[in-house]
Amino acid sequence: MSTFRACTSGKAKRTALVVAAATAMGTIGLVAGPAPAQAACAQWGFDGKFVARHGNLFVHFVSEGANVVGRANSAHEVGNVSGDIKGRNMNFTVQWDGGAKGIYTGSVGDDGIARGSTYDERAQVHDVVNWHSEAPLRCLDAPAPPPVIAKVPRGGLPDVVEPEILKLPGGGLPPLEQKNSAITLRYDPPTLVGITAWVGITNNAGKPPVGCEYKDGVTPPQSFSVNGSAEARIDIAGIPTGTTYTITVTCDNGLTHSQSKPF
Repeated sequence: MSTFRACTSGKAKRTALVVAAATAMGTIGLVAGPAPAQAACAQWGFDGKFVARHGNLFVHFVSEGANVVGRANSAHEVGNVSGDIKGRNMNFTVQWDGGAKGIYTGSVGDDGIARGSTYDERAQVHDVVNWHSEAPLRCLDAPAPPPVIAKVPRGGLPDVVEPEILKLPGGGLPPLEQKNSAITLRYDPPTLVGITAWVGITNNAGKPPVGCEYKDGVTPPQSFSVNGSAEARIDIAGIPTGTTYTITVTCDNGLTHSQSKPF
């Protein structure tokens, strides 16, 4: 009987040690755990000015969100651009005014840079070349990371310290930070009877139309509206003389833009 009690007593002690060790390890596991992996972007989009480069050629256009419809320009040509981004797959077409038709396909990497290939659909021989975006695109819909489950360590929760809220003099709260908007102004190549200007506003997608006015100090001012991320067309009649004009564009939302333009 004494031998049985001794064995039982030793087994009980070993069991108690195992339980204590498991409890200690469990407590450590409750306090710290692996950080969740960063979720990949589910939908990429344009973030204002977009530049695609292939070789020494740069194609520029302005768009926000997952779709683009508007005007594009390069060093020597202008044309109409249309296309979209579905998830990370990008497709857009530039119908140049000179007759060429650029087909661009590609995808957006985890770094936000779009890469792909392009060719001229109107050419007899489709010479395919690689292109890439000069700046990262914007993630429009990043999936929420998996929730972190709070676990209580042994001994209870620590005291909660309430964060200090920054307040302005008089008790008000500071305004929310907003993405700045700016007026964009570009021109088509001049003709013998005039020149066409294109005016847009960055970070303006989904917003109501904005009334603006174009002045060059010589011709009568022209009033127009900028709708969302689309550019407004302004036709200026005149004969090219090489004179440099000071152009001013002002809008009802408080934005203004000035630049010099020889024509």
